[in-house]
Amino acid sequence: MKGFVVIALSLLVIGCSTTDAQDRDGSLADEGVQLKENDQTIEPYTEQTIAEEFNLDQEMIDQAEYERSKSSEINPTSISIPTLNIDAPIVEVGQLDNGQMGVPDNGDDVGWYEPGTKPGGIGNAVLAGHVDDRTGPAVFF
Repeated sequence: MKGFVVIALSLLVIGCSTTDAQDRDGSLADEGVQLKENDQTIEPYTEQTIAEEFNLDQEMIDQAEYERSKSSEINPTSISIPTLNIDAPIVEVGQLDNGQMGVPDNGDDVGWYEPGTKPGGIGNAVLAGHVDDRTGPAVFF
């Protein structure tokens, strides 16, 4: 009985498959599908195109620029988090030749990613430090 079921299922699978599956080259043209190249160029977004897309008037744009200009950015020099016993100087770090963020030279300093946003400004400011180094616990231990 098991042999009959296996043979019946095999015939069913073979019968349901397409007969020309081995002859096909996988081309979509066989299915009547035609692909066209898009010759349109996509323009990058600018403040003007964004303003037009969202129907922003000049007054709204000016207000946003004003808010951006009056942010209270600071050049950080130290960080203090008493509950974590952190009181450390902040040094500017940049971007290394390999594209990675630089780090402080020692475990006692906190690095601020200077090409990025300043603390208090619009966006995310990035601070980094070591948890430990070769001499033991560091600033963020």
